[in-house]
This record gives sequence, C-alpha cells and structure tokens, in this order.
Amino acid sequence: MKLKSTLAISLLLIFSTFSSLETFSQGLSLERVTKIKNSTVRITIENDGHQGSGFFVSSIGTIATCWHVIEPSIIRDSNTKAIIGFKKIFATTNTGEKIEIGIAAKIFQDTAFLNNSIANDFCILYPILRLKKSAPFLFIGNFDTVNDGDDIYACGYPKELLYPFISKGIVSTKFLDTTNSIIQNGHKIKKNRNLAYLDLTLNGGNSGGPIIKIGVDANHDEVIGIADFIINPMGRNSQDLVDLLKQRSGGIFLGGVDPNLLFSTIIDVLDNTSTGISGCVSINYFSEVYSKL
Repeated sequence: MKLKSTLAISLLLIFSTFSSLETFSQGLSLERVTKIKNSTVRITIENDGHQGSGFFVSSIGTIATCWHVIEPSIIRDSNTKAIIGFKKIFATTNTGEKIEIGIAAKIFQDTAFLNNSIANDFCILYPILRLKKSAPFLFIGNFDTVNDGDDIYACGYPKELLYPFISKGIVSTKFLDTTNSIIQNGHKIKKNRNLAYLDLTLNGGNSGGPIIKIGVDANHDEVIGIADFIINPMGRNSQDLVDLLKQRSGGIFLGGVDPNLLFSTIIDVLDNTSTGISGCVSINYFSEVYSKL
C-alpha cells in the first residue's frame, strides 16, 4: 500500500512538472510573440523626434495609443491655443510597412470624448487610406478582470529601436489615481483614473503599447491596459529639471564641456529608463469611447 502511494505521488509530481513546463512554454510561444509583434506599431510624427507605440484593435487598421504620444502632432495658435492644424502621423509595422494615420475626427467633435481622451491618456487612430490587406489585431479585454499577480506582456518600440521589444512581468498593484486632472476653460478639473503598477520593463518610446493579460493560448490573450509611464530614479519632476538645465546651458564650459547640458542629458537618460517599475492606464476608458465612435 505504501509503495502504491509513493508511486502515485511520484507520478503526480512528474505530471505537475510537465504541466508547469507546458504552461511556461505557452507563455513564451512563438505563435504568441509573433501575433503581439505583428499587432504592435511604432508611431512617429513628421518633423518631430518623438517616438511612441500603438497597437491594432481591428482588421481595418484602427490603432490605440496614448494621447501624449500623438499630442505633438497637434498645431495650436500661439495666442489662443486653438487647434489650427495637424502634422502627419505615421505607424510603422513589424514588417516595415509605413502607414499614414489620423486622429478620429469625432474625438474633436465631442467635448466629453476629447476630455476623456486627454484625462485618461488614450487616443484612437485610423488609417488615412484603406489598407491593402487586413491588419493583425489584439482583442480588447477588461481592466477589471486582471488581478495583482497576474502574468502580463508588454510590447513596444523603445527610443531609437526600429524593431518591437517584448517584456513579460506581472501586475503589481492596481489603484485609483486621485491626483490626475486636466485644464478645462482655464480651470483645473479633477479626473480620477484607474492605473496599475507593473513589475515589467518599459522604456521611453513604449508609451501607447499594449499591456496584455495572458490567456490559455494566443487567441485568448486580451489587452487590459495601455503602457503609460515609468518610475525613474530621479522622480516625477525630472523632466522639469532637464528643461531648466537646458535653458541655462551655453553659459559656462569646463574643459570644453557644458555641465548644464551634460547633466540634463544624464537626467534625460535616467528619465527614460525603467528601474523595474512601470505603469499602465485601464483599457476601459479607451473601450468606452471606441464603442461609441
């Protein structure tokens, strides 16, 4: 009887080991990685050095990204701040195809849609011309279904990289950001939003890329968030320091080196480098607007 029990336990352990290996291999399967890469795009703006990420959410080429990724494309009157035009926006796929895209017009036709997009840092983009073939796309999920500790993937194009970078991690902490706000008619309006800290590598340029909850297979993976921020060694005010140092550069040189410009460059690098803590905004805000367009 003891021998049978020992044999049964051994078989159970062997089965559990192979099951764990199978689950892990599924998480890093070529099928899953290929689908994510082909569905994620690099976003650039004409005559602008910024680079961001986005991802297809439909076969016709609809793209989701962050508002702050495309905001530099908006041309405003220097006095009234009214929108007077747009720079061209492009999405480049993993295969090298470059597509001109534009912001969904209805976002600017509805103040509620526009404020929602700005406050929750998302944007909906469409191809200017009809695509020659159907786009590979990711399924939109529900932020409420993901829990702390769940496995996730991210995909995007960190600065200066021409090819997509995939990282794997977990949801660390979901929380309600009560410090978020927007300026409306000259007044600061509080806009709470749902975010999550992630134990996952993101760098500058990843903004707008998908945060994907792992399903039983590649066809059941779902986007639960949009990559939105990283927490860096210099803290959230590092960009303010970069701007200040750049403004004061050109006055003093030590050994032929401008110290203000040097320090601003170092801080800028740190500001765009993840220390293992990154974050996403809930995909639900995008879904709410997208379903009404």
